[in-house]
Amino acid sequence: MQQRKLERFQKRIGYVFKNPRLAEEALLHPSYAKQMGLENNNQRLEFLGDAVLSAVLAEALFKTYPDEREGFLARAKSALGKGTFLAEIATKRKFKDFVFVSKKEREVDGHKRESTLEDALESLIGAIFLDSDYEATRAVVLEWLGKLDKTLKSVLQEDNPKGRLQELFPPSSNDLEYVIDKTKGDAHERIYYMSVSINGKVMGTGKGPSKKKAEEEAASNALRKMKL
Repeated sequence: MQQRKLERFQKRIGYVFKNPRLAEEALLHPSYAKQMGLENNNQRLEFLGDAVLSAVLAEALFKTYPDEREGFLARAKSALGKGTFLAEIATKRKFKDFVFVSKKEREVDGHKRESTLEDALESLIGAIFLDSDYEATRAVVLEWLGKLDKTLKSVLQEDNPKGRLQELFPPSSNDLEYVIDKTKGDAHERIYYMSVSINGKVMGTGKGPSKKKAEEEAASNALRKMKL
């Protein structure tokens, strides 16, 4: 990435990298890596970033809402970690101007696709974590979120089927389970097929360009089946 472009990107995200290569890797869509014959893309960083984001959200919600029960916290965490919301954060910071996608992907606006932006954001969180530490990463993420209670109120107003299921069947009950049934397509065009089980019985299935999308559709179908 050219120095001037890197500086613009860092200004957008509110963080300056010690190791700029991590920033570049976070923006490497699998399609671009394949086109250029590169070994690395942003999927490993996405895996790490997803876990770090989960910890940041859990801690922030735990401290912000000391009187709320587990069901509410689980629903809130699910809503703030939803792909649509993460893509909105990336869109506001114009990730589409910085993410590297293949020529074919760019021709079909793949650099603007919700799943591409969501993955890039989570990858970036992983990159910041490796470049600094948990505290610095948490500060950046919380800055993106803004005032947590106000942001959460807005996000919860949107439909959140996965969060509603978690509120009905909290994680500690072990009654709710999401399973990847199969996947189709190459890494950059993969479709996930998921099912959600309640007490060992499959109640809904779904598919989507990311696990989160497939889980949301499965949860929505489960709620519909239960007439909730």
